[in-house]
Amino acid sequence: MELNGIGTEAFDNVRGVYLGTWIDSMGTSITYSEGSYDEATKMHHFKGSMTDAMAGGVAPFRYTQEMKDDDTMVFTMYNTVEGKEMKSLEMVYTRKK
Repeated sequence: MELNGIGTEAFDNVRGVYLGTWIDSMGTSITYSEGSYDEATKMHHFKGSMTDAMAGGVAPFRYTQEMKDDDTMVFTMYNTVEGKEMKSLEMVYTRKK
């Protein structure tokens, strides 16, 4: 099955936090996360929880978005399995010129 998904990110001016959502064709729920931005490292840090259909519960996750330069961003996802965090995904985005 082909995966199709869409994510959104926004900044909540009242609460002073970044918000993220994700929904895709393989899931059955919307994933929600909240985060912050560290100007010194040029990284967003998000934490949230998602429905784990395989385990039948909710699982925590976190991800980072590092701005390497004006044209490159690295997205890294970490999942917690049996109480241990592990890196589960890394994507490098490059702006087309």
